[in-house]
Amino acid sequence: LCAMKTLLKVLLGLLAVLLLLFFGGGMALSGEARVERKGLVPAPPFAVQAVVEDLSTWPEWSSWNQERDPQAEWSFEGEPGEGMRWSWASEGPLGTGSLTVLGSTPERVDFELRFEDASGLMVAQDSMLLVPTEDGTEVTWSMEHTFEPLLLRWIVQLGVFDAMLGADYEGGLVGLAARFQPEDAGAPGSEG
Repeated sequence: LCAMKTLLKVLLGLLAVLLLLFFGGGMALSGEARVERKGLVPAPPFAVQAVVEDLSTWPEWSSWNQERDPQAEWSFEGEPGEGMRWSWASEGPLGTGSLTVLGSTPERVDFELRFEDASGLMVAQDSMLLVPTEDGTEVTWSMEHTFEPLLLRWIVQLGVFDAMLGADYEGGLVGLAARFQPEDAGAPGSEG
């Protein structure tokens, strides 16, 4: 019985230390999250800008598409460029959210990205930098957001957030580049 009490005290002490580390450590952690990926698109910046600022094209080349979430319902408001909004609603993986063009130039397109779920609303700043190269445009796609909840700060610091969204950004950049590839590129007999 004495050994049981000692074991219980040790376990409770360990639990207290773990909780202290979680809460104390979480308060010290930065909640600033940044996801960034780069890719080469075989087109000049003005052509990439025209596609990126036209949010109605996103379901065709981004990772946020009907294949990923067949339940998603899309709506588009406005003309391509500043002010255009793409909204979606789904009970599936994409949930509910929107993407709005905040500004657009041949060098940079800025967005506001919103996700809503049962735990609340997340509003992030999203952008694509468009840098001309000999082979087209280097696109740097990034997202920034600051999380307040302690658990989410830990998730950011452990790299989970970057891994989750980073894959979407990588897939989107691949899809964007493929949009500018000649249709017969890589097809059998396409070598001259």
